[in-house]
This record gives sequence, structure tokens and C-alpha cells, in this order.
Amino acid sequence: MRGRRRSFPNKLRGVAQFALIMCYRLLMVSFLPALSGAMVGMGFPGKHFPWMSYAWLQPIALAPLFLSWELSVRKGEDAYRPSKQGQFVTKLLPLIVRGLIFGTVANTIAFWWTTQPAILFGGIPAWGTYPSFVLYAVLSSTFYLVLFSPFILELIARRSERTSRSSVFALGFICVAIEVVSPRFFFWSFGSLTHASASLNQWSSVFGFCAVSYFVICSGALLARGVAAAQRHPEMVVQQFAKVLALWILAWGAGFARLSWNLEELASAPLTHVAWVQPNFSFSDLSSNTARSPSSQSQSLENLLEISREALAADSLEPKRQLLIWPESVAPADFAWNETQLETTKAFVKETGVTLLAQGVEVEKQEIEKNGWRHAAMKSTSFLIRPDGSRSENHEKWIPIPFGESVPFEDTFPNFGRWIRDNIGNTSKVSRGSTYGALAYTADFRVAPLICFDAIFPPLARKQAREGMASIFVNQSNFVWMGDSNAGDEFMELTRFRGLENGRSLVLAANTGPSGAFDPLGRPIGGRNAILTRGFGRASLPVVTWTTLYQVWGDLPIYLMAAASLLYVTFVSRQKKHV
Repeated sequence: MRGRRRSFPNKLRGVAQFALIMCYRLLMVSFLPALSGAMVGMGFPGKHFPWMSYAWLQPIALAPLFLSWELSVRKGEDAYRPSKQGQFVTKLLPLIVRGLIFGTVANTIAFWWTTQPAILFGGIPAWGTYPSFVLYAVLSSTFYLVLFSPFILELIARRSERTSRSSVFALGFICVAIEVVSPRFFFWSFGSLTHASASLNQWSSVFGFCAVSYFVICSGALLARGVAAAQRHPEMVVQQFAKVLALWILAWGAGFARLSWNLEELASAPLTHVAWVQPNFSFSDLSSNTARSPSSQSQSLENLLEISREALAADSLEPKRQLLIWPESVAPADFAWNETQLETTKAFVKETGVTLLAQGVEVEKQEIEKNGWRHAAMKSTSFLIRPDGSRSENHEKWIPIPFGESVPFEDTFPNFGRWIRDNIGNTSKVSRGSTYGALAYTADFRVAPLICFDAIFPPLARKQAREGMASIFVNQSNFVWMGDSNAGDEFMELTRFRGLENGRSLVLAANTGPSGAFDPLGRPIGGRNAILTRGFGRASLPVVTWTTLYQVWGDLPIYLMAAASLLYVTFVSRQKKHV
């Protein structure tokens, strides 16, 4: 009997081994992917939960995720033997689970702010909003499985460790191409999360704002492969860290060089003098929650003209403003066709001598009478009112906000769109525009409006600069829907990349803030209006006619490099397994 029974130390050892195995699995399956997701989410700008704006984490943010993937397939000497067909799913499932954990954490941190407008303006109760958001975070995490599918497939099909060392840079190009073409609600990139570095941002003028994503993805994969192979090849840790360091020195150094080369030309560029207002209108009649900031005020043309006069009342040492900018939705709803309001505004413009960039909606009155405001088809437009009394042609909004101004798939399922508008508050029906010509506000300068979500759509700004003769970009936005959240800060950084990509100065004028201006190198000009405050801003913007490589070629270079990389991974690197 005594021989059959295990001694207490052996039982304790067995329990300890079981605990270590469980801790290891928890580390690999949950902790490392979640850590990566947290670091990516914390790269988004903002000041609210959960601890945002740590852009400096991005060079190492993906390393824990890639490490968990590496360790899941490295199981002794059998790791690189050809897999049987039945083992494909066995290898794939752990990678999918880790990817979903990573994506869910990243999206939860980055887009938690979307719960606030859903409750405040959508009228959705909190008990329905938060579970819906969690479901959204889980479902949208599949984006990362698609984005990193080249690495996932390479891990499953890998035949040798040498192959794994040589394929990272090729796979990175394929991932960036996927990132460029993948649709998503808030069009951000891993590259845009390095917004804190002016030098890194200069790559946007060459390959677009997804360019630095290549460095983020490759550095994460290189670090992970070095650590994963450390037990068998200790020298690989040093080698991979050296590669990552060289990669970021190249990225930063090239950007710093472009920044330095263009500073002298920028200093001698002609200036255009603009002003913008941030009235902080409350729109309390639209909200299911009437709580507002202390400085908020009700929307009216009188209040708008009052703050506009304040913005133009510059001291004698400042140059006369050439353009005044009103944010989106601050003019009365019928402003675009209300003759009384238009005449009052024209009198103000003639009095001040400053051209006004306004925004309003165009809608047939019969549409409103027949379908009501929610279901009436309308266009969101920007236009100039000049001191001579003339009005420019309209620029029409290209990207209506999903579930705010449009309903996805409504063209295919019209009843779905009607149901959404009947059951979710403050959802309207804005059609997509197609205009891209910039609007002349002086004999020499033309402004290209980007209405709200238009600013996160790179092809529009590129077309405006390349074919529309844009001198400057102006984004007119209304963030009242987002309340006191990180949305405005995220949007401002994403907007800034449109100017960087095309070598143009840019102004963001938002109803409730933040508002501010940037030069063609993406550097802030003047002050910044804080969120939920009443105020205005003035800036003298450099006007340059730079033709950037991105403006000429767009995303074509990325597609070509991705195609070449796919050929390399498919044919060349596969042959190296025999070396």
C-alpha cells in the first residue's frame, strides 16, 4: 500500500508543475496578446481613460503578440517539420484566439469613447450600449487577423528557422498593403500612432500615413523572433535588437532629413492669414442628456456673428485676416437657403471685408415635408461668401458618418436604414458628394474643404491637392456628438496627416473643439482651442505648392512592394528551406 501511494513532496511537485503549466498557458494565450493590445490602444491620442497618448510604445507594441504566436508553434524539434493536413486547424486556432484577444483589448481602449455619443445622442440606454460595444470590439478584432494573416500563414507553413529570419521584411510590406485597402470605421493606421514624432511623420509625404506601419510591424516581429529563439540561439536576441535599432534610426533619420531640408523653403513661403471660431454650441434639443459644459451656449446666427467679430478684432500688429472659418453645423439648419439669414451674413462679410467659409445642408423642402428631417435626403455642403456678395459653388461632403449621417448597406437594404433612423436618435440621411475643386477666397489662394469625416479619407485630400488646386486644407467638424471624450484628439491627429501627405497647411475648426492649425510639415501653428470651450483662433499659414511623392503616386508604391514581397515569400524564401 505504501509503495502505491505518492509521497507528499511528489504530490506538491505535481501541483506546482500543473500551476506552472497553467500560468504559462495564461501568459501565452491571454497576457501577452492583451499587453500588446493595451500598448496599441494607448498609442491613440487623448486624455481620458484608459491612459492614452503613449505613442513612444509603438516600436515595441506588437512584440508581445508576435512572441505569443511564435511560442505557440515552436514545440521542440517538430516545430519545423512538414505539417499534416489535419494539423492545420490545430495550429491555426491558437493563433486566432490570441489575435482576437489582442484586437478586443486594443479596440476597447482606443474606441471606448463611442459609448458616450451612443448614450447622449443616440438615446440608447447604458445597459444596451456597453454590451453592444463589447460585441463590436470582439467582432472588429477580426480586422487584425486579416491584417496579420501573412505572418499567421507563414507561421503555420514555416519549414525552417532560417526562413523565419528572412521573411519578416517581405511580410511587413504585404501587411501594410492590407492595412491600406482594409475598410474600417475610424480610418487609422499603426503609422498614425507614432503621431508624436514630427520626423517619423514625414514618411507620410512619400508613402502615405500607413508608411510608418511598416516599421512598427517589422520591429514587433523581429523582436519576437529573437526572444523566441533565444534558448537555442542566444546570439539572435542581439542580432534582432540591432536590426530593430537600425530600422528605427533609418526611419527617424530620413524623416529628420526631410524636415530639415524643407524648413528654409517654408520660412520664405507666402502666408495666408485665417481665423476660425469655436462657438461650443450645445444643441441641447438634439441630446437625450441636457448636461453641458459651463461655457456652452445655444445655437443662433446672432451668437455666431458675435464670436466671429471677436475673432476678427485682432490688434493692430496682426495682419488682416483673409478667410474666416465656421465649423460644421454651427449655422442654423436652414442657413443654406434662408434668404434672410444669408443677407444678414453677407452684410457682415461686406462690413469686415473677410471671406467666410460656411457649412450647411442642402435639402428640398418637399423632402422635409414628405419624409421629415430624419428620412429626408440631403447634402452637407461648404461654400464661400465673399465681400463682394458673391457665393461660391458648393463642396459636397464625401463621407457621411456611419450610423450618424448614413446607414451602411442602406442602398441594398433600404428598410434597414429606415429602421435604424426610427429607433436610434439623431440619425440623418446625407448623400455622398463628388466635388473636389478648391474654392478661391483670394486671387492667389484656394481653400479645399474637408467636412468632418472627409478628413480621414486620404484619396479626397490627394485629389483636392493634385487636381483641385488646393492652397490649404480646412476641416470643418462638429464634435458635440462626442462630448468630453478622446474622439476630438484622435480626429485632430488623423486630420493632420492629410496636410503632411500633400504638403499643405491645414486648419481644423470644430464646434466644441479641439481646434488648431498645422503647417505643411505637420507642426502646430499658434495655439490650440481646448475641448468644450468657447473661443476662436488665428494663424498665418505658409502656402507652398509642393508636389509630394504621395500626391503623385498615391498608394501604388506600397502595392508594388507588396506584390514583389509576395513573390519573394512564395518562391524565393521557400527554396531556402533546403539550404
